[in-house]
Amino acid sequence: MQQFRRALRDFARLVQEDDAIAVLYYAGHGVQIDGRNYLLPVDLNLRDQEEVKDESVDIEELFLSRIDKTGSHPRIVILDACRDNPFATKTRNIRSAGGLAEMGARGTLIGFASAPGAPAEDGPIGGNGVYTKNLAEEMMVPGVEVEQMFKNVRVKVLRDTNQRQLPWVNTSLTSNFSFNPLPNQPLPGAGVRRE
Repeated sequence: MQQFRRALRDFARLVQEDDAIAVLYYAGHGVQIDGRNYLLPVDLNLRDQEEVKDESVDIEELFLSRIDKTGSHPRIVILDACRDNPFATKTRNIRSAGGLAEMGARGTLIGFASAPGAPAEDGPIGGNGVYTKNLAEEMMVPGVEVEQMFKNVRVKVLRDTNQRQLPWVNTSLTSNFSFNPLPNQPLPGAGVRRE
């Protein structure tokens, strides 16, 4: 857990210092407690929700609050972690809402696998989930701007889950970005004048 915290802090520091394009992708378990989102390590053994807060990562506190500024380069956070409470059968002392809570940061796009408070569906055993599968495919489409790309993912996930899962995006981006730009597409921040 300490390595994960350190890696997030170091990454946030780099993003702050360089005003660079930054992408954070997290796939795993996440839980919402008291309106805060906690990313959970795989080896977590919990008895109550206070241990969740101590032994997991509050993504807003550790990362989003540190990159909350409008810059010339986009910052993208993808959280494929909106699943039901994985500890529900182990303990009754962890009272979490389903899925993740909505959150945002200036100059950042946050993509969630499902709508606020709603769980995401897992894929087949040994395979990617519905959201991850469609996200990976759409990222490779040449020249598609990131906000349109997430809309395409949303449409496909809705189709593939018979309307059960609605991917969500909060965005305050101020520049365009594509994961697979065309050769003549300008880079984010090109032509932006700083004052």
